[in-house]
Amino acid sequence: NIGKKAENLYQGGDDIWKIYNFKFEQNKLANALRGSDEVEQISYLTKQTPEQVRNRINMGESFDVNRLIKEEAADIVRNTVPNYNLAPEFIKGIRKLPVGNFVAFPYEIIRTGVNTINRGFNELASTNKEIQKIGMRRLMGNMAVAYAIPKATYEFGKYMTGATDEQVQAYKRSFAAPWEKNADLIP
Repeated sequence: NIGKKAENLYQGGDDIWKIYNFKFEQNKLANALRGSDEVEQISYLTKQTPEQVRNRINMGESFDVNRLIKEEAADIVRNTVPNYNLAPEFIKGIRKLPVGNFVAFPYEIIRTGVNTINRGFNELASTNKEIQKIGMRRLMGNMAVAYAIPKATYEFGKYMTGATDEQVQAYKRSFAAPWEKNADLIP
């Protein structure tokens, strides 16, 4: 079936990006934690205080830092890269309606956007300077995608066409389709 082959090819492309992101996040974490002692590394990766980690080690528990780094990288990818399988049943149900085919996409954009911002703030709150830098880059990237690039594209469109804000608003009021009335349009 050609449709199934196309779907598998599309899914394969998504999987390649997830693998790339996993390796990228894994390397960022490993490099950021490289200068910390083992207790600090485990503390960050298990979200426990250093004292809690020391107590667990004193009680004979051992930790595999490389495994913890892989688990954290996987968690980052799961929560910051779109994964349509994670949509709740409600969203999956809407997808079955004639008008709801692409409802999972906006849901995933919102889910991953919120998770990326949350992750960035948590990284900024870390005591590890390298993790803080990761958080700052994550937040700046999110801000660029969510605000700076759309704003710059709009302004460039105005510049290239000679349009003004007033003309764009007049178009929205008088000629725009209903779904364009509150949209960010590029002249």
